[in-house]
Amino acid sequence: MFWSAVLDVLLSNAKWVLPLLVCVWLLFVLWSEERTNKLRAVMFKLTHRLSHSTRAEKRFIQYDIASRLGHARKAMPFGKAALPRSVRVKWVEGGDGKSVKLGDGDLIVRLDPMSEQEKNIVLLAEALVKRMSLVGVRHVMSGPLESALDLNLVRALLEKAGNREALDWFLKQDYHPRSSSNPESKEWTEKLHGLDRKGLFTRLLLVELNALGRCLPSIEGPLYIRSEIHGLINFIHGIASKPVGADVPLHYASRHVRIGVVLVGKSWKVAVKGTVPYVRMVAKYVRKQVGAVYVFELPRGRLGYENPALYQRIQDTLDALPQDIEAGLEITKDFSLSFDSWQESGDRETVRLHRYVTEFSGPK
Repeated sequence: MFWSAVLDVLLSNAKWVLPLLVCVWLLFVLWSEERTNKLRAVMFKLTHRLSHSTRAEKRFIQYDIASRLGHARKAMPFGKAALPRSVRVKWVEGGDGKSVKLGDGDLIVRLDPMSEQEKNIVLLAEALVKRMSLVGVRHVMSGPLESALDLNLVRALLEKAGNREALDWFLKQDYHPRSSSNPESKEWTEKLHGLDRKGLFTRLLLVELNALGRCLPSIEGPLYIRSEIHGLINFIHGIASKPVGADVPLHYASRHVRIGVVLVGKSWKVAVKGTVPYVRMVAKYVRKQVGAVYVFELPRGRLGYENPALYQRIQDTLDALPQDIEAGLEITKDFSLSFDSWQESGDRETVRLHRYVTEFSGPK
C-alpha cells in the first residue's frame, strides 16, 4: 500500500524525478571527502583524455590517490579521530613527500610532478601513516620497531587501496631494503607481517597502540613503555602463530595495556554448550579489570559442506553471542567486523571479530 502510494506520487510528478535523484546522488557524493575526490578524479581523467592537459593529469593523480588511500585508511579500525579532513597534494619540483597538517584538519603533502606515479602514491601513503598512526607512542619506540610498524602499515594501506603497481614499487624499492637493513628490523618486520597475514595487525595491535597513545602520560619513561609494547606484540604473535589445539596465553596485563581474548573455535563446544562458556570468559576478564576484550569467531572449515544443518545451528548461536555478552555485562561494543585470515595451509578463511571496552580502559 505504502509503495503503491509512493509510485503514484512519482508518476504524477515524473518531470521532477530525475532532478531529485541527481540532487540526492550529489549530496551522497559530497557528504564524503573520498567520494568527492573520486568524482573529481573521474572528471579530470576525462579532461586529460580530451585535452591532453598536464594540469588535468596532475589533478587526476592527486584526487585518485587521495580517494583510494582515504577509503583504505577509513576501513581500518584504529585512530579514526586522527584522520585528516582532507588530503591535498602540492606539486613542487623535488617534492619528497614531506607533509604538514593544518589547523583545519587538512594534510598537505609535497610531491614531485616529474616522479613516477607509483613513487608518489607511496610517498603519500607514507605521509598519511606517519601523521595518522602511532600518535602518542612514537617517541618511546626503538627505531627498528617504529620503522617496521610504518612499513607494514604502508603495505597494508596499499594492498587495501588496490594499486598493484604502487605496491610492487614499494616492496622492491622501500619495504625489502629497509626491512633487511639490520637483524632487529628484519625480526620485527617479519613478526608484524605474520600478524597482518592473520588479520591481527590493524585490527588488534594498532587498535591497542592507538588506545595506549591516548592515555599515555608524557612523563612515563620510554624504556618502561617500550617493554610493554614489546610484550604486547609477542603476546599477539603467540596467538597468531598458535598451532591448532595448542593452548597459549589469552590474557595480557601490564600497567597501561590490559586485554583479554576469547577464541570461539570448537564447533562441538558451540553446538553443545551454546554461548554460555564464552559469556563467562568475557565476565572473567571484566572481573580482572581488563580495558578491552576481543572475541574472535573462528572459521568452521568444511563443516558447512559436510553438515549444513549443524553449521546453520552453530551460526544461529554465534549470531546471538554479541547480544548475550552485552545483556549480562557492563560492557560496550566498540566495533564488529569480518576479515580474511591466511591459514598455515595457504587457505584464506573468514574470521569475525567483536571488540568490547570496559570501564577500566585507560591507565591503571
